[in-house]
Amino acid sequence: MLVLLIMFIINVPPQSHQVSVNLPPPGPTIVVHKLSNDLGLAADGRLSWNDQAISDGQLAGVLSGIAAMPEPPEVHFRPDAAVPYQRVDQVLAIAAKYGPSSFGFVGNEQYRDSL
Repeated sequence: MLVLLIMFIINVPPQSHQVSVNLPPPGPTIVVHKLSNDLGLAADGRLSWNDQAISDGQLAGVLSGIAAMPEPPEVHFRPDAAVPYQRVDQVLAIAAKYGPSSFGFVGNEQYRDSL
């Protein structure tokens, strides 16, 4: 029985079929500066990383990459005053889950007049 099993294993041809997959072209690369990076949140809820538009998924990838660096740079979060808090909370949840230890708010003086 063992001999038959070994013969079967030797004689079975390896599976070498290939499936062609049309992948989308790669998107623009997201640049991470060594000292500090700006994460912006526009009034309509769109995110930007150093003035380059990104999605929530891309933000999670960038922040997890920064958190893995030996010396992670600072991330300066600049939400617009007109953004609903629910959207700000979504971005903060991404930052809390994937983000680096040095994550700060910049431009808080714009909220002084809204209170």
